[in-house]
Amino acid sequence: MAFAASLASCPICLDHLRDPVTTECGHNFCHSCIHQRWEGLQGTFPCPVCLHHCPDRSLKRNTQLYRMTEIVQEIPPGGERGKGKRNPCVRSTMRHVPGQERRPEYISFFAVMGASAALIFSALGAAYGTAKSGTGIAAMSVMRPELVMKSITPVVMAGIIAICGLVVAVLIASSLNEGISLCRSFLQLGAGMSVGLSGLAAGFAIGIVGTLACGVLPSSPDYLWA
Repeated sequence: MAFAASLASCPICLDHLRDPVTTECGHNFCHSCIHQRWEGLQGTFPCPVCLHHCPDRSLKRNTQLYRMTEIVQEIPPGGERGKGKRNPCVRSTMRHVPGQERRPEYISFFAVMGASAALIFSALGAAYGTAKSGTGIAAMSVMRPELVMKSITPVVMAGIIAICGLVVAVLIASSLNEGISLCRSFLQLGAGMSVGLSGLAAGFAIGIVGTLACGVLPSSPDYLWA
């Protein structure tokens, strides 16, 4: 603020610039001050600051500096303007819960990500297990259609994985509230990731083993699913 005030002041009268003009050397003065200083001079006109000799009285009006001077004049001395007021351009990321300390607004984000991970990864594992084992069942049904219902176990187990992920996601989502702590939110993220990735791995295992078992079942009709 002090730097802006120094730019908006005239080096001659030491007051705010009135109708500011700029000399050839780049210094700014009040239009009346510089003309009064150069009154009676002919030929060359020295700058009052750097003593640069200007060849004529040509001065450029500085409209941007005039606007900045108006802004500086509106600010009370001592920087009292806006004192104690909150800057509207700065948005607080803290959420206030009555009776508790302020907490970041993003705390619940991790718990939501935990619920999403449990549901998404479990669904991916169930989809892979169903598709992979379904391919084996379809191939087996060409030769032994009577064994289709007996070999449906991998598909059922893959569906159970998706149900487990859904249950965990609902449990995490139902525990969300305004007063959730950051530690609990991270715990729910870890729980959701653990269930989701475990379901994904289990779905891959069910799909691969189910396909292999469906290839063995036609030659061993008495084969039992463990």
